[in-house]
Amino acid sequence: MLADSTLFFQFGIIMLLAFIGAGLSARLGQSVILGYMLVGVMIGPFMKFSILGFTYSGIIQDTAMLGYFAKMGLVLLLFFVGLEFSVSKLKKTKTAATILAVFNLGIDMFIAFMLGVLMGWPMEDVFFLGAIIATGSSAVAAKGIMEIGKLSAPETEFIIGMSVVEDFIAMLLLTVAGGLMTRSAGGPGSIWQLITYVGAFYLFFVLLAVIVIPRVMKHIEVIKNDEMFILFALGIVFTSVALADALYVQSLIGAFFIGMVFAETTMTERLKNNLMSMRDAFVAIFFVYFGMMINPAVLLQVLPLIAMAVPLMLFSDMVLTSSVAMLIGFPSRHSLFVGASSMFRGAESMLFASVGGNAIGVSYSEQLYAVAGPFSLIMDLIALPILKKSASITLRLSSIVPTYIKFSASLISRTFSKLVMPQSLPIYGNARRTTLPLWAFILSSAIAIFISYPLKGIPLVIAGVSAFLSLSVLRKDLVSSINLINYTNIGVGSSSSSRILSLVMRLVSGLMVTVLSVIALAGIYLPLSLIPVTIFAAYMLRTMHTAYVEMGRSGRTYETPHAAFGGAVIKEQGNDWVNKHRVPSSFEMISRAQNTFSSVDKPKVGYIKTKKGFGAEKEKFQDGIYPPRLK
Repeated sequence: MLADSTLFFQFGIIMLLAFIGAGLSARLGQSVILGYMLVGVMIGPFMKFSILGFTYSGIIQDTAMLGYFAKMGLVLLLFFVGLEFSVSKLKKTKTAATILAVFNLGIDMFIAFMLGVLMGWPMEDVFFLGAIIATGSSAVAAKGIMEIGKLSAPETEFIIGMSVVEDFIAMLLLTVAGGLMTRSAGGPGSIWQLITYVGAFYLFFVLLAVIVIPRVMKHIEVIKNDEMFILFALGIVFTSVALADALYVQSLIGAFFIGMVFAETTMTERLKNNLMSMRDAFVAIFFVYFGMMINPAVLLQVLPLIAMAVPLMLFSDMVLTSSVAMLIGFPSRHSLFVGASSMFRGAESMLFASVGGNAIGVSYSEQLYAVAGPFSLIMDLIALPILKKSASITLRLSSIVPTYIKFSASLISRTFSKLVMPQSLPIYGNARRTTLPLWAFILSSAIAIFISYPLKGIPLVIAGVSAFLSLSVLRKDLVSSINLINYTNIGVGSSSSSRILSLVMRLVSGLMVTVLSVIALAGIYLPLSLIPVTIFAAYMLRTMHTAYVEMGRSGRTYETPHAAFGGAVIKEQGNDWVNKHRVPSSFEMISRAQNTFSSVDKPKVGYIKTKKGFGAEKEKFQDGIYPPRLK
């Protein structure tokens, strides 16, 4: 056991050097996390070198006691992350945010898994490596958006919602994987026992949030003394952590969920104000401790891995995630902004490295520490300039995209924007009806990832049935809404509604089949899952080209990017009736819809029966079609 003088010296030197490191990082315009980690590397037990006969072997050799304080920092950090998970904040953007979060995390994890397999790592290590590389940081993303002055931009609400949902999904993954890989000898021996423990854990917090907290809030609010309030708050947090650990759930999840429980109460701001300073101090210790765990010799070994991971994640977030955002209704300059915001990495990556470093069966724990810190810092340094110049980058990228892809993407974007994006007038299809089967598809697919054959077949069958139900509901919504959507200003008439329906349904159904195929083949041999991905990409390119030709676009060219690529000018060859026509963005379409209940030309007036409680049963509606379908 450390002597008192040694222990206090360690804390004193850590605090002072962390202060200096944070100050230098801030002066250079970098995150304070960089300063904390560099201090940890310099004073840690792995730093050894000799100069002119002088040998330096690190100031702190015994890190056991610091490890406990570092974990307290993680507990408080996860508690504050849970406090940000407010359901009311997600109500407006929940559909779009959920789709973006699932796609972004899923695509990034898939690419990271393939990278881990390429490096020859065991699957236990590959999981934590994938989580380190794929998990974004909501706090760092919000800070980056704030720095460029776009906190009030319309797409920022969706970005924050996406980050919060992604954090929640990451915690669920950590619950399952962490429970299996970090369990003690007396823990659950199978996935079904773990599910039982996890179910009891979640049930407790649901009862706490729904029944207990609302009834005791009035008694808690009368605590005016801040000292007593802090004792109460810390007692609740650490008791929740202990409960999670007792149920063989990753202990940090307890802090996250108790934060979620208090997120919807009036105590949120008071908790933040009273515990913020304590959180910052212990989180600083965590990052310094994390730096101590980085072995500079191992860092050299993982440089090739980091060199491959950075461009892969840039491609995934900038191109693939931005494409998903565009296809569900974002204009392209907003889409790239959404994709660039998902590039930020931070404490979440280091959390997975810390958990993976202590996991049973993990062989590359030192490499996990060595990857997480440098990778996160490199991604953050690249992400901010891209975020600032997202509009100009969009124009450059769109100039190299084939015309048929721009055209088909604009049709898909216009269609999904009415179902997914917030609408002032609820006259289009209702995406909420697909929520239950869609979530059943997502959850059963996620469970199938962690189960080996032959039991893997059960969740795969459930996912297949859920996919079929989701597609059935989606088709009904699309049939209703496509006939009400204005496509004429992108050169497509109402007679092409069946082709638009076919294009959208092929995209969604092909994607679901690809997901199931990837999971099924990954259970046999992970690289085989590249086959359905390649087939789907080729299939969609062919489908988009066919749609472009069938709808008579082969004789037209684009002077600037199309609607889905920022709102554009269209040039029609050999046709004088379309010369220049700017397509409004999805956000402009929302405000445009608010003005449609004005007097319009009689030949294009129809009557729409609106939802119950929305006002009059019938209202005049104009959307460039005649006659509109009655609902």
